[in-house]
Amino acid sequence: MVINEVPYGVNKAKLAESIGKLVNMKKLPQISDLRDESTEVIRLVIEIKSDADPDKIMAYISRNTEFEKTFPLNFTCITEENRPEKLSIKGIYLAFIRFRKEVVINRINFELGNLKRRIHILEGFLAIFDDLDKAIKLIRSSKKKKEANEKLQKAFSIDEEQANAILDMHLYSLVGLEIDNLRLEHKEKQERVDYLEGLLADEKKIYGIMVEESEEIIKEFGDKRRTVFEEAETVEVSDHDFIVHEEVTLTLSKKGWVKYIKGRVEPENLKFRPDDELGFFLYIDTSELVSFITDAGKLYSTKIVDFPSGAGFGSPIQSIFRFADGENVISMIHADAKNCLTTIKRDIANYISHYGKKTELLKGDLIYVRNENEEGNEGEGIEGSLFKEETKEQPLQSTLYQIPFENDEFIQEKVNTLIEEKTIQPMILAVHENGKGFCFNYSQLGETTKTGRKFFNLKDGEKLASVIILYHPYVLLATADGKMVRIKSNEISVMNGPASGVILMRTEGEKVVQAKGVPFLGDITVFFSNNKNKEIKIPQIPLRRRGAKGKKCFLVKKDVDFLIN
Repeated sequence: MVINEVPYGVNKAKLAESIGKLVNMKKLPQISDLRDESTEVIRLVIEIKSDADPDKIMAYISRNTEFEKTFPLNFTCITEENRPEKLSIKGIYLAFIRFRKEVVINRINFELGNLKRRIHILEGFLAIFDDLDKAIKLIRSSKKKKEANEKLQKAFSIDEEQANAILDMHLYSLVGLEIDNLRLEHKEKQERVDYLEGLLADEKKIYGIMVEESEEIIKEFGDKRRTVFEEAETVEVSDHDFIVHEEVTLTLSKKGWVKYIKGRVEPENLKFRPDDELGFFLYIDTSELVSFITDAGKLYSTKIVDFPSGAGFGSPIQSIFRFADGENVISMIHADAKNCLTTIKRDIANYISHYGKKTELLKGDLIYVRNENEEGNEGEGIEGSLFKEETKEQPLQSTLYQIPFENDEFIQEKVNTLIEEKTIQPMILAVHENGKGFCFNYSQLGETTKTGRKFFNLKDGEKLASVIILYHPYVLLATADGKMVRIKSNEISVMNGPASGVILMRTEGEKVVQAKGVPFLGDITVFFSNNKNKEIKIPQIPLRRRGAKGKKCFLVKKDVDFLIN
């Protein structure tokens, strides 16, 4: 591909530099080389890979560099009503025509005024030529110029201006030849006056002059048009067309430095600044979205390629998004529901394989199940599904199906059916420090601007405690003093916009520090900042209705933090 022309006002070297930056940032991986072979003629050579689409590459270059340049035009004009107004292109043309017409008319009137003043003087000269001796005698008999002026006006019926012109004329103008010239000048100027007055009386003649003058300008200054007006061919192009699809490890440090590294890198092999450490990490594809959720109740989503890559420490996340003072990330979520469902499939299959032979499965106790009827209200779950609801009479009773747990294909088929029927849907759970919270749909994690999008209503000084992906039957809530409670996931309200939430747990003055989705069986581990930990079986954590108080499940020493996993 060769570029041999650039837009007016665009520096060729800077254009080449901006294309090179896109290549270095891996936003145009289809370009293998870029050379500037310009002499007095512009020649930028772009070498592309064999499977690349040149039209899409040029469309992307046009959109992301100055190869396609726009510039503002101020179409504010003074209208006929003598006031400023923004006009359309047609209005601009009409205003220019009116202006040119006004210029031509003013020029004619100016010339006409000069001609009439000269004719007036010439008529004074011609008035004395028939009796020059009388005029000379009057002038010689006068003692002052003023006296002579008055005598001439009275004798020849002329005005003061004409008399002054006569007194100021040279004596050689009185010879016969000069008198003939003055008579000829008077005739020509009168004819010119008649012509100009005729122009002013005929608007078509004025427009004719405007056309003639425009043609003269074109003839003297016009050159061949360089810009072609034609229907542009639209090429659909997006950033995804130029992204190399590869798995990367996206990291965010506790002090807010973000970057991604090619491939899967184990957390213990990641490097950070001496006074920093890992905060969050994800294995994700370069073509996908990631969402950062902050304690201020806002979410920020963007593509992976917008982040720096390499072995360095990365860039401050504040250089990518516009966080408010004191706003901190509390969750980093893969903003792709399909990927999340893949994880869910794996977790469910593993759960069935691990626990299926030991205990009966329970509908709602294995996975978060939510159904909506036609009116949009929450239902009670889908009857005849893979799992059966827990009841007081039958806390661990038989299932509807006898699942052959050794058959992995059967398990995957059942899980896929539940997901396709939207029986299983991943949700996002947000929990306030005061114990309130709600769920919102995965679709709200779409791409945002740099300023993010608000999803949780908070008062000044309030913060979110936890935001998680929820696809488990229960939610575990823990307060700073070691109290915990389990509630059913399907008791939590789903909101479609910013809200304050419903009471999930009564905290009795303590702050909720973490929320976690948990299954019916299994263990959790509480990791303390003093390098100690405690294991707790999930069934031992009290299961209560939404809005209940928690129970003391572990002791928390002063100045010791903890994390539940």
